[in-house]
Amino acid sequence: MRRITQQCLKELIRLEKQRVCQKQARKRSKAERKPDRNDSARVALYYLCKHFYEQNELLDLNGFIADAVNQLESQGFNKVISASVFDDLIDKYTKSNWQFRRKPHLNEQ
Repeated sequence: MRRITQQCLKELIRLEKQRVCQKQARKRSKAERKPDRNDSARVALYYLCKHFYEQNELLDLNGFIADAVNQLESQGFNKVISASVFDDLIDKYTKSNWQFRRKPHLNEQ
């Protein structure tokens, strides 16, 4: 039988407390219908792209995207693929009749 060291036991307890705390935070956020970072960033990017496109400020939009792609590259992401992802999003947000999907789980009580 394997013996658990005191330090290993402390780490297991810390991880369990962290897991419980994170679960409570997610439950609270759901009850409050609080958007997470991804939800907020998605909406901000959508309106930013729509604004630049509708105002015909494509140089500003391209500069914004170039800066974002460079930041992603500095974090280790592939630059070409990152640019492609943004190109796809801009096409989706500006050249189609794309709408945000409802979040039915937010209406559950």
